[in-house]
Amino acid sequence: MLYNIIPDFSPVMVAKVEYWFEIAKIMAGGFMNN
Repeated sequence: MLYNIIPDFSPVMVAKVEYWFEIAKIMAGGFMNN
């Protein structure tokens, strides 16, 4: 993903970004269905 853009990007931060991205997709999907 963005690992090459930010070489010193910490794996923990990457996990948090992916975690929140998944939540955002779920919420967006819920709004679409309503």
